[in-house]
Amino acid sequence: MMPSHQRLLLSILCLWAASGIALASAYGPSPEQWASKSILHILTDRFALEDCPTNPRPCKDLDNACGGNHIGLRQRLDYIQDMGFDAVWVSPVTSQTGGPVRELQDGWHGYWPKNLWDLNSGFGTPKDFADLTKAMHDRGMWVMLDIVPNHSGYFAEDNIHEMTFDKPEYYHSCNECEKGTCNNKDESPRQLDICRIKGLPDLNQTVPYVAETLLKWMSWIRDEYQIDGFRVDAAKHMPAKFMQDMKKRSNIITIGEVLNMDWNNGTRHLANMVATNQLHSQLSYGLYGASGRVFLGPDGKTPYKPANTTLLKEAMDVVMETMPNSAHLLGNFMDNHDMPRLASYDKINDDLILNSLVFTYFIPGIPIVFYGTEALLEVQREPLWENSTYDRTAPFYINLKMLNWYRQELKLWQQSYEPVYVDGFVFAFTRGPAALVVLSGYAAKQHPEELPRTVALTNLPEGMRGTTLYNIFDRNVTLMVHADGSADLALTGIGPLVFVHQAFSREQFYPNQHSQLLMPVDQIVLLITVISMIATCLGIWWGLLHPPNWVLHCASCLSERFTAKSASDTTSAVLPSDDSSDSSHGSQSDRDKCDPDMKSIQAKLERHAAKRSPERKSLAGGASKVDSAADLHKSTSLRCIAELDTDDEDYTLAAVRGKYPDTAGHTPASSSAASTHSVQPLPDNSMMHVAMEYTIPELGLDGFVFGGLGKVVDTFARDWPGDMVLCAPLYAGAYSDPSDTAPKFISGPAVLRFDVHVNNQAHQVEVFDLNIADTPAGKARRYLLLQANVFRHRTRSDIYSFASEHEMITWLSIVNQAVATVCLNWGVRRLQLHDYHGALSLQYIEKSHRPEVLYIAHNAHYNGVFALPTKQRRAYLYNMFNLNPAAVSQYTEHKSAFDTLHSLLAHMVEAQKGVGCAAVSPKYASEIRTRLSPFWQIPQDEVIGILNAMDPTGTWAGDGISADEAITRKTAAKLKLQQRMGLAVGEQFQLAIFLGRLTHQKGVDIIAEAAPQFMARHPKLQLLVLGPLGDVAGAEAQEALATLAVDYPGRLVAPANHYVSGEEKDLVLAAADYCLCPSRYEPCGLVDIEFGWYGGLIIGNQTGGLGKMPGFYFQAAAATVPHLAAKLTSAFQAALSISADKRRQLVGDALARRFPVDAQMQAYQKLWRKIDTASSAAAASGRQQRAANSDTDTYFAQSWQRRNLNLQAAAIAAAPPAGVVNVTITRSVTSDSSDDKSPTVAVASTRSKSGGGFSLSRLSRLGQKQQPDKKACKKYQQDEEITPKHAFSNYLVVLLQSMSMLPSLMLLAFMVLQQISRQTWSTCPLRPHDNEWLPGLNSLVMRVIWQLVLSTAAAPLWTTLAFRNTPRGYVHIVCFTTVACLMIVVLSFIWHQMMNVALLLVSPFALAGAPLVSLGFMGCNQELSEVRRLCKDTASCTCASLAVICIAMPHDTCCISAWVS
Repeated sequence: MMPSHQRLLLSILCLWAASGIALASAYGPSPEQWASKSILHILTDRFALEDCPTNPRPCKDLDNACGGNHIGLRQRLDYIQDMGFDAVWVSPVTSQTGGPVRELQDGWHGYWPKNLWDLNSGFGTPKDFADLTKAMHDRGMWVMLDIVPNHSGYFAEDNIHEMTFDKPEYYHSCNECEKGTCNNKDESPRQLDICRIKGLPDLNQTVPYVAETLLKWMSWIRDEYQIDGFRVDAAKHMPAKFMQDMKKRSNIITIGEVLNMDWNNGTRHLANMVATNQLHSQLSYGLYGASGRVFLGPDGKTPYKPANTTLLKEAMDVVMETMPNSAHLLGNFMDNHDMPRLASYDKINDDLILNSLVFTYFIPGIPIVFYGTEALLEVQREPLWENSTYDRTAPFYINLKMLNWYRQELKLWQQSYEPVYVDGFVFAFTRGPAALVVLSGYAAKQHPEELPRTVALTNLPEGMRGTTLYNIFDRNVTLMVHADGSADLALTGIGPLVFVHQAFSREQFYPNQHSQLLMPVDQIVLLITVISMIATCLGIWWGLLHPPNWVLHCASCLSERFTAKSASDTTSAVLPSDDSSDSSHGSQSDRDKCDPDMKSIQAKLERHAAKRSPERKSLAGGASKVDSAADLHKSTSLRCIAELDTDDEDYTLAAVRGKYPDTAGHTPASSSAASTHSVQPLPDNSMMHVAMEYTIPELGLDGFVFGGLGKVVDTFARDWPGDMVLCAPLYAGAYSDPSDTAPKFISGPAVLRFDVHVNNQAHQVEVFDLNIADTPAGKARRYLLLQANVFRHRTRSDIYSFASEHEMITWLSIVNQAVATVCLNWGVRRLQLHDYHGALSLQYIEKSHRPEVLYIAHNAHYNGVFALPTKQRRAYLYNMFNLNPAAVSQYTEHKSAFDTLHSLLAHMVEAQKGVGCAAVSPKYASEIRTRLSPFWQIPQDEVIGILNAMDPTGTWAGDGISADEAITRKTAAKLKLQQRMGLAVGEQFQLAIFLGRLTHQKGVDIIAEAAPQFMARHPKLQLLVLGPLGDVAGAEAQEALATLAVDYPGRLVAPANHYVSGEEKDLVLAAADYCLCPSRYEPCGLVDIEFGWYGGLIIGNQTGGLGKMPGFYFQAAAATVPHLAAKLTSAFQAALSISADKRRQLVGDALARRFPVDAQMQAYQKLWRKIDTASSAAAASGRQQRAANSDTDTYFAQSWQRRNLNLQAAAIAAAPPAGVVNVTITRSVTSDSSDDKSPTVAVASTRSKSGGGFSLSRLSRLGQKQQPDKKACKKYQQDEEITPKHAFSNYLVVLLQSMSMLPSLMLLAFMVLQQISRQTWSTCPLRPHDNEWLPGLNSLVMRVIWQLVLSTAAAPLWTTLAFRNTPRGYVHIVCFTTVACLMIVVLSFIWHQMMNVALLLVSPFALAGAPLVSLGFMGCNQELSEVRRLCKDTASCTCASLAVICIAMPHDTCCISAWVS
């Protein structure tokens, strides 16, 4: 017998082994492993609806369930995981009771437990929850389940039996609690333990049954559903003993909810519960109490007053003091289902929200983010789907994704925490050598005057010393850490700064292309398939019309399969081609010999055609002979598949509604300065510029310049190395008196006078021809100046100002019609357009007469676009522009608008292969190429950037003065300008000037927004804003600046509509210390050069052509005015902070900059040579295409004629008058001789009672059959060999027949996939039955039945249409009905509600392609008539006919009975 001590030892070993087995079987990761996780806190009922509906139902009552469930959550795991979260805190899953008022509330949230062992059916089935946890684990994500062991749900005495704890003794009594509600009276431990929360029955965990049942349930649900962690609700309301047992038995992390927001005592209370083994960790309510006061601001939603950032350090010091070994498991958060959402605070902004999130992520602990924070939801428990589209590019979605990524990359849970700096506005700390975090709070937002400033940091970690750190939110913001651990931190805003050793651009965190799909991948695949089918269908249609040569070459190897059989096997009545000289189809005599009756038939058809078309003439002027049925086919509008293209050399584009303008020539007089001449064509080597601004330098006239465009045109007029003509309007400055009939610098009348029509009203335009004398050889200058009432009253300051849109359209229409008329009368061969103003002129000119064109985008954002919302609006615009929409709409309409610039670029693509588009700077060329859709049709490398040039002659730079002298001169000029403009006079002031149009584009509203800040910060700054008003934004900005000027007398002047020119402009340029250029976009920017050459420095936005002169530039990260104003203010700060030496250096650099004119002219010469080459190539290509299209006979048309003459004679010959003998052509089988297989052609005489008509009676023996000449017939049919073009057409027809059946089959396949995917996919499936129309068809069986019924019922219609249409016409019908059906299928994939309707719509078209084969449209000898002829008896004939029916599916009983005897 075993000794007692051995038995004791064995017992201990057995117990130890049993406990080991039990522990080994228990599921769960260790609590320490949670330190690396980031948790998304979701409310299951509010996160996602099942099947990801595109039109989710709204939740009308937030007190009750809204419909979210575990399936919906599982289908949105991609959304969560892509945000970077690797753990999800889900709602309690137990079944729920109703609320205190049962008919108004339910336990949608999960905190009113009923039966622990039953799951909440509102969230789905137990399998749904198991599938959710499995899907999460498959992705490497963990599940934190919210559990409620403190209380049960509401119940009455009569239904306590429904509860897990079904006896009163399982609950605390209310004797010591608040009367009536039974809630706790105070926060004492006894009250918290025994009293209720909001009246919920409080469980008595000191009762063994209660405690053991709760602990068993926790173990069960942990193991059953693979739960990784518990969040324990109401943890402070349960006894310590039970909490200790729960922690011990849980085997996974337990994070408790202890609602105590006292950052000092509350944190110590939390630490005590962890230290006494009641919990592994806590939700950091104490830290929330501190951080909420620092970041969120007051709005009545929190009991605390705002505090500065020193409170953060103090609160963190308490955490690190009380929980030095468990702080890394602390649950950090900034809002949840019990606390207000971050975005709901009245005075919070994005910077403060981001500060709070950075604090949550970078302090020690586990970050917990409440769902909807990524979408900045404001209502505490609102459904995510109501105010969010699950957008993975939302700003805070990307912010959270970045924070999660850097937390993992830096392994923050392994890094030490060390505060390095704190004051009233900033708190900075490090996480080891990995990250330096700088946070600002609400106090910094209240005191913007404290920024910008520099903070001196010291004692930074060893790993940071001697390195450059980068801000994760903007890697351009860097921090240099010195070797001694110090750093100078520049603070310019209140946004958080997180400096790391390696940061990545924000764009890298945006979803990849495959993650940005609007639909599931499977749905996208189907969509792409359908689109490919559409492209194939259109390709078939195009291939039948214009088969390319390379395809025909490839098809030649297939031609043998379609070689015609010998005459002995032929049963069709062969008709000749319309080309009688074509030897491949036999001679006319051969055809007549082959079929003796054909000659008589053709003669009758010819006579009928002559009556129908007496006006048809031959090329020689005589009557055209109709020598075949194919010719008659053409003469009666039956066309071949490949028709002639309409774009012939002599084709006239009927664009203009009325006549071209009538012109009247005049003999001009001459003047001493210049002379005019009668209308004469321009030399071939000259080009005509069209511009609304210009100068005439030879006459010293520069009063027609409004902005940079005029300066560029002036450069061309002065420096273009060849002949040049300028077409431009005459403005008020050209006349000595408003009543003058000619400009003051021309003596004599106009050389051309004509009317243009706008809205059916005539407007007279006169052209003055100013030919400059004494110009150098090869540099002739000529000015064609337009005089009209819409021009002559305008001054340089209101060239582009219009009282209404109607006035603008009138002006633009006259400009373009006038330019077109000048081009036609002067024979313009090259046209250079400055901006969009003349872009429409080409649409008034026939294609063959259009000049080559070069377009210069001075400001492509102004491009003459007019919306076309209605038919009436469309008619109005085309009437205003005097254009025919049928002829030009393909060029002028773009994105539902009338787009003048698009018409020019479309012509450029067509006639010049996209060559001929230039922008005034390389950067602006890149911007318009990517941002403006009219340019997308231009090849990307053909939008050329050519920087505008300027001549420094007459400027300080041209005088070659030094920087010191420029500064000295500038001081004197400044004093003079100050006195003139009413500014305070003094050298001590720094003068900043804005000079230009007061418009939104120029950014004058940004100046108005920023002016209060930089005027207040810099008392020695003066601001002068000069220029004409350009738009509403400019007018509002000018008013705001004028109002602000009252507060800064002598320092700010902003007069309205102050146009600067001449001597005053020279003074302004000389006086400015700084030139303001905050343009939102600036194509080139010449004003910066002008100021720079007078020693001015630039403060502006680095966009487009700006940035080429020395200055202080900012780059905008957003388009909002506050952001741009802040950037401008920062640039001001940098400019006004430079030393005198630095300024002297920058002034010297500005004076030395050059922009040579020769380089600009050479670049445009090179572009013109490229245009010449491209234009010639395009013209040659067009001629080749027209030559290829001239071969119009395809075998498709010929075969149809030859093999179906008996069916189509009626369509070819229209109804003759009464008494005319009609022709019936038929075939019959000779019954008495099985060897006779030749056709019988009979003529039947019938009378038309109604004066016409044709009988298709089936005649067996109505005429005497004549024997054909078999020798000639054999020769003819042997010559009838099928060409590669024929074979190619055959294959395309077979493919088209199959394509017509695919839309309905695709829909049915998609519906089958719906049924499968809904059960098997873990992401958003192809959504079935979501508010689907016609729900009666949701059954797959019903859908199949309806598809078969509708397709079969519509089959006779397609056969009838095939009989009554030409081959070309029916191919059109099939192609475009198939494309239309495929488009309907595409729409049903996107708007799945219409799927049943889509099936009903496309099913009738399923057999539209069947007649393509069954009616012999193919060039194949094995057709229906031949199959019938091969039949020897009724049985074989029936079998053969059924075989043909199965293959071709004609579905027409009339057609079937016609073929089956």
